[in-house]
Amino acid sequence: MLGAHARVERAQRDGPRGTRDGPALARTATMSFRDPAGRLVDVDGRLLRLVHTDASPDVLSFLQSPFARRLERDGHLVTSRIADDELARGSLADGWGTVLEHERVPFASFPYEWPPEMLYAAGRLTLDLAEEATAAGWALKDASPFNVLFRGTVPVFVDLPSFERRPAGATIWLPYAQFVRTFILPLLANKHFGFPLRRIFDGHREGLEPLEVYRFCSWRQRLSPDFLTLATIPTLFAGRALGAAPRQPAAVSVLAAERAAFVTKGIFRHLRRALHAARPRGRRRSRWSSYTSSGPHDERYHVAKRSAVERLLRDLKPRTVLDIGANDGHIARVAARGGARVVAIDRDESAVGAAFDAARTEALDVLSLVVDLIDPPGATGWRNRECRSFLDRAAGQFDAVLLLAVVHHLMVSGGVPLDEVIALVAEVTRDAAVIEFVPRDDVLFQQLARGREAMYEWLTPETFEEVCRRHFRLEGTLPVGESGRRLYLLRRS
Repeated sequence: MLGAHARVERAQRDGPRGTRDGPALARTATMSFRDPAGRLVDVDGRLLRLVHTDASPDVLSFLQSPFARRLERDGHLVTSRIADDELARGSLADGWGTVLEHERVPFASFPYEWPPEMLYAAGRLTLDLAEEATAAGWALKDASPFNVLFRGTVPVFVDLPSFERRPAGATIWLPYAQFVRTFILPLLANKHFGFPLRRIFDGHREGLEPLEVYRFCSWRQRLSPDFLTLATIPTLFAGRALGAAPRQPAAVSVLAAERAAFVTKGIFRHLRRALHAARPRGRRRSRWSSYTSSGPHDERYHVAKRSAVERLLRDLKPRTVLDIGANDGHIARVAARGGARVVAIDRDESAVGAAFDAARTEALDVLSLVVDLIDPPGATGWRNRECRSFLDRAAGQFDAVLLLAVVHHLMVSGGVPLDEVIALVAEVTRDAAVIEFVPRDDVLFQQLARGREAMYEWLTPETFEEVCRRHFRLEGTLPVGESGRRLYLLRRS
């Protein structure tokens, strides 16, 4: 068995994949490479932050400050402690001065999986922390949405080394441009041009440049308050700067404390106004965002399904639930009211935004993500090791998985074989699955098939059950009102 230091080094080198040294090393991964002050390593399920010797005094001072303790207590900052066991001590070579252990947020998610409502919430938290840090004598040096995770609908800042001591009288917030690129401009592009956040952040970690947004604006938009100062003017001045002689970077200005506070407050006030203007507009409608109120089945169907699922969950008592194809989250909220921690996924950004808003209104533990199961987010970041794929994060993490009116979409629209769908469900659940069977004569099935019904003549309740039994034990079925649909309760074999 390798020593502690060797195991951490192997974690940094090999990432999340297994190695010839066996299963223990397969549970190691380096999750952060970019900050010279620290590196985040996942070793045997523990999140260890290796802090460089030069940065350790500031990081430890911040961790022990009343400001940091208040943020932890209020749930705005991930909780951390100094790690001093064998594994931690074994990692202190090669310039690392301190090892911290962070709490693990239940399910990590990333900006390319968020609806704009979540990016807006993460932006507000980032500005709040930056302004409060300034008042407490600290500075937030990094303003990336990748520093924020969500506990249900509540954003939490997770990058402790992003806080550093603030120079006395400083009037510049260094991450100003980064905040604009990664929060405000993506929200504006989503709001005005319909750019999905996945398209913006998947492969473009630093968001959008002003020039990219400027090119999509009409002349009227370029002169509007939303875009003038954040896209138009920076683009025009950038063109001049390209032909200018390079200048030495200006030093952080130092003024009298009162004047410095006034200037800094003005910066944050300007950013708050810009963020507020970029906030998602009222409820956006799409084909699926109003499914429960205007779909092909009447209210009796939805009431019957909600009641049946509630009954099944009451018997199962799952602590964690994955709701696949969650739509506006109406069933996910049923599971959360029963005490489960829920991850709800759907491909429709508008529906997911509605689910997030509804869960936040009720203060329910529902994490609503924009995920298309046919093409789920893959691993991203340096060497694809910084952000794990959605399926890797989800594997074996849930006591129950719900697929309600989803399987026929995956089969007919996505062309995924039924056995592949059921096999995937078996990979992500530890125990149970509730799957809604939609017969071939169902109106939605026929709309999806569009004359290809003959391709699915084989699909009967009997053949569906046969495929399910390859991966699960069939516990029972429940009719969904008079719709002809049925709910299957499956348990892991």
